Amino acid sequence: MKKIIISLSLLLCHLTIYSQNNSDASQLEMTKMINTLSEYYNNQKFTNLSEILSDSLQVFEFPNTRRSSNLDQVISQWKKTFIKYPKNKAEIFDIYIVGNKAILKERIYGRGEPFETVLIYEFSNGEIIKVWFISNSPTTARAKKG
Repeated sequence: MKKIIISLSLLLCHLTIYSQNNSDASQLEMTKMINTLSEYYNNQKFTNLSEILSDSLQVFEFPNTRRSSNLDQVISQWKKTFIKYPKNKAEIFDIYIVGNKAILKERIYGRGEPFETVLIYEFSNGEIIKVWFISNSPTTARAKKG
């Protein structure tokens, strides 16, 4: 009986993990897209972003404060960031992939003291469709709390 319970538990865990991945991208493809996106960001290759990011990309400050509703808004914001901080760079130092989501830890340089951020990317149809970010940066504008 103990073997049956253990087997069923393992099967349930496997099915739960498998059902979470509703992206058509493999972990390797997702990691490659993340690294390419980081390269484009750091080198300000904004015209290439549509290869990776959805035109209807939504960006949230975690947990649910919407910062951008489409790729054009994201590009506009990133351009402003690089005008204000021309030495701005992001370095990924950890990536965890769970289903169709990737959780990144980054270190940001070029805005004074380096700081860390956490990003959550959601993938669908071979592109990133949503981003949530968590940052304690003193240089990131925050939504005012009511």
